Amino acid sequence: MGSSGSKSKNQSLLGGKSKKKGGDDGLIGNRKVRTIILSIILIAFSAMAVSYLIDQADFYNNWSSSVLGVTCDTCKDAANAFTMAYVGCFVIIASAIFAILLFFINCDDKIGRIAGVGLIIGGLLYLIGWVWYVNSYRSRIPDTVWDALSTDTQDKINSALAAWTGEAVLPSVSAILLGLDVFMHLFDDEAKRLFSNLGNLFVVACLAGPVYYIQTDDISAADALVLALYGGFPPNSDGYPWIATGYIILGCFTLAYIILYICTCCTCDCKDTKCIRLLMALGLIAGGVLAAIGYYIYAGD
Repeated sequence: MGSSGSKSKNQSLLGGKSKKKGGDDGLIGNRKVRTIILSIILIAFSAMAVSYLIDQADFYNNWSSSVLGVTCDTCKDAANAFTMAYVGCFVIIASAIFAILLFFINCDDKIGRIAGVGLIIGGLLYLIGWVWYVNSYRSRIPDTVWDALSTDTQDKINSALAAWTGEAVLPSVSAILLGLDVFMHLFDDEAKRLFSNLGNLFVVACLAGPVYYIQTDDISAADALVLALYGGFPPNSDGYPWIATGYIILGCFTLAYIILYICTCCTCDCKDTKCIRLLMALGLIAGGVLAAIGYYIYAGD
C-alpha cells in the first residue's frame, strides 16, 4: 500500500514497486487516500446494514405462517438470503479494516491481496444474498392474492424489486471494485477508475431512479393492506420523489461525463476543465444529498 507523496510514485499497494498509469494527484488518484476513504465508507455502510439484515433474517426464520394463515414455504430461503447478505457485510468490514491497517505495515504486496480477495468475496456474498431474496420474493405472495391485486399495485411491487436490486448493486460492486484495486491496482489508470465507478452509479440510477417515481402512484386501500402484509415496504412515502429525483440527477451527470470522456476528440478535452469538473461535482453532490434526504424520510415511514 505504500506511503503517500513522492514515494508513492514508485511504490505498490504495500510498498513494492508498481507501474504508474494514471497519475497520483494526492487525492483519489493516490491509492492510499482512495483506499482509506472508500474503505471507511464501506465499513460505515456495512455496519449500519448489518443490524437490518440480521433483523430480517430472524423475522423470516420465525415466520412460519402469514397473517392470513397461509404457510410460508419460502421464508427459509429469505432468511438464508439475508444471512448470506449480512455475512458479506462482516467480510467487507473485516477486509476493509485489514486494507487500511496494511498501509501502516511495511510488508509484501501479496499480503495486501488478501484484503482485496476479501472485499471481492464480501461484495459477491452481499449481492448474491439480495438477488436470492428478490428472486424468492414473488413466491411468498399467494397466487390468489397476487391475481386480486390491481396492475398498478403489481407494478409497484415489481418496481420495488428492481430498486432493491439496484441498491444492492451499488455497495457490492463498490466493494468488488475496491477489492480489484487492492488486488491488481485497477484504479491506477484514470480511465478505468472513472468508467468503473461512474458506470456503477449510472447502472444503479437506471435501476432505482425511475421505479421510485412509480411508487408515488396511489392504490386502493385493499391493495395497501396487502402491501403492508406482504410488501416489506410502505405503500407510499414522501421520500419516494426525493429518492427518484436524486438518482435521476446522478444518472444524468454520470452519463454526461462518460460521454465527454469517450468523445474527447470532438469536445476539445473539455472534461478536464475546472468548470466541467465543478459542475460534475455539484451535480453528484446534489443527487446524493437529495437521495439521502429521501432515504431518511423513507426510513421514518
